[in-house]
Amino acid sequence: MLGIRPAPGPTGRGVAAAYLGLGTATVGFGSAGVGSAQPADPVAPPYQDSTYLMVSHQSHMSEMISGSRAVLAGECPAVRAIGAMLVADHTRLDAMSAAVALPNGVPLPLTPNAEQSQQMWDTGMRRTER
Repeated sequence: MLGIRPAPGPTGRGVAAAYLGLGTATVGFGSAGVGSAQPADPVAPPYQDSTYLMVSHQSHMSEMISGSRAVLAGECPAVRAIGAMLVADHTRLDAMSAAVALPNGVPLPLTPNAEQSQQMWDTGMRRTER
């Protein structure tokens, strides 16, 4: 996962710990003339990393939508609480992923994928008549 860097600014311990836990290292070789030090251009992430970031973003969106539906339509207080937890947790996780994806030029989809959308449609919470 060389070349991928989280966005600058406050990232929180979780992002730093996750990034450091990857065990990546950068070693520079070569020669540079005096005064020629330039910041390195961002390196495009490997295909599997870009794919992971895009797919996980879609999954997070799907979970946030499902959680919102549980909060709004759930009849049981525990279901509404779980829905709120899904929204909060996946919002936080998605922000962490975006902090890596966007500065590295990984485009994030605007909607869940077709299968996720269909599943949400098929399992939509509906109020039942009693």
